[in-house]
Amino acid sequence: MKKFISYIAFTLVLMMGSSVFAQQIPVFNQYLYNPYIYNPARAGSGDLGRLFLGYKKQWTDLPGAPATSALTFDYPLVAQRSGVGVTMYSDQTHIINKVGGSLTYAYHILSGPNDNQRISLGLSAGFLSQTIDFNRARVQDGADPIILDNAQNSTAFEAAFGFHYSYENLAIDFSVPQLVNSSVRYLNAAGTSQQIADFQLINHYLTAVRYKFPVSLENELYLEPVGMVRVVKGLPWQYDANFLLHWKDQFTVGAGWRSGSPEGAFASGLNVSMRFNLNEYFSATYIYEMTGQQKYRNIMGDTHEFSIGFKFGGTGKRVDRLEDKMHDLEESGFQKIMEAEKSKQDSLNAIEKAEREKDFTPAELKMLKDYEMYNDLRLLEELRRLKRMKEIDDMLKYQEMLEIIKRLEELEKQKKEESERGSSSHRYDPSVDPDVQTVYIPTENGDKLAFYKIGSVYFDKDKDELRAGERARLNATKDKYKRMDNVVVVYLTGNASTEGGDAHNMMLSTRRCKAVREYLKSISMSDAVFMILPYGEEDPLIQEDDNEDKREENRRVDILILKN
Repeated sequence: MKKFISYIAFTLVLMMGSSVFAQQIPVFNQYLYNPYIYNPARAGSGDLGRLFLGYKKQWTDLPGAPATSALTFDYPLVAQRSGVGVTMYSDQTHIINKVGGSLTYAYHILSGPNDNQRISLGLSAGFLSQTIDFNRARVQDGADPIILDNAQNSTAFEAAFGFHYSYENLAIDFSVPQLVNSSVRYLNAAGTSQQIADFQLINHYLTAVRYKFPVSLENELYLEPVGMVRVVKGLPWQYDANFLLHWKDQFTVGAGWRSGSPEGAFASGLNVSMRFNLNEYFSATYIYEMTGQQKYRNIMGDTHEFSIGFKFGGTGKRVDRLEDKMHDLEESGFQKIMEAEKSKQDSLNAIEKAEREKDFTPAELKMLKDYEMYNDLRLLEELRRLKRMKEIDDMLKYQEMLEIIKRLEELEKQKKEESERGSSSHRYDPSVDPDVQTVYIPTENGDKLAFYKIGSVYFDKDKDELRAGERARLNATKDKYKRMDNVVVVYLTGNASTEGGDAHNMMLSTRRCKAVREYLKSISMSDAVFMILPYGEEDPLIQEDDNEDKREENRRVDILILKN
């Protein structure tokens, strides 16, 4: 009878893997700050590589409670169109220790103005190795043959699928960990095919939705609700509800709740969290959680979770991000200032009309004047944002200068090495190329700078996507650039036809320059420093574009090299 009871107890320990969610997949709150930990589609979704190291100590007052360590690393590839990642974790629960690892590939489809809409698919594959150390078990009868003298190990293959969709401030994630229902088996002491226990990895379905609401644009304060649903076959659904408050991408505080189940398959939890971004490349996070049910709280104790994050990337990516942010601020700030000015003028006109026609009561006149004050505050807020845009612009120019200096030093070193070898490769001379034109661009002091125009690409009406035929033009441009000597800076001048307003055409020409820049980088021109010069409709090839053929000539981006 005692042997039978021991066998049942041991089997229950093993079966916890398939009947308790937390034992098959570690339950992290870190997904709030590192979504890739649950969703392989998030690999390489940022513009820099990311490394996160995390540790979670669960139920500190309960002997043998889970202690989990995790490492994730992901990196973007091919102009953020795809990404790769690595995940590793170790989960120790009393006598059971699990170690897992996986490799991830994700593909990202970017669309919309400024690539603000993203659809991502990810797939990861790896292993799960689970060890049971019987030497750590406390048993009544240590001689019982069901209790083995040595540690037993079993390894299984596992895979996961992920989907991600985002549009502006909305993000939706769906993932299926343990996509392959592998079995973990343990043999008897003799190592024969007779099993003493086994269990199967089962599918889990995780869905998360988050949306970032601006609270104060001036103070860069955002509120982000995050909800998650976990579904496991045979168990009740589990829900997470969290709220994060972000300040200037430097500090985040959060609070959340996770549901439990009445029969005790998993416990509910209440958590608070803090994250500090010490700089652009380093962050630290702490999450405190306590059990939601009072009857378990004094027995199980609290849960503590820590993580640190690092980001990796070069100066070029930092310049691109600053440039994107500057243009976004410029576009939204310009539009909102115009809206505030129009609204202010409308209220002034209404006040003048009311005073002239005496159609409004004193209370209504006061309301209109309060509305005018509100518009003045809106205008002040947008002017402050434009001031911030100017600061970003200055940072951008400084970063570009550093990148140019670095490239010039590399070229000088290359020339010196070639001179010492007594040989030099054939260089391209644009002055003898009949397809290359010389163009002149006026400066602020009235002078003119001479440039070689080594290529141009053309766009459809009101579009910034590259047409298939234009990519061949850019490939030819890349070949010319690669054979030129001492060229560091490539100038991209964006242009538009006369349809649309001035502000719209200026933003459209900016997006066209960005599309050209990203394609040139993707075909091995990432060593160049790209200067974007949007002209809108101010620099037409054909002055009177009164028909479609003429207008198409003005929808273009020119690729220029400064003459020595």
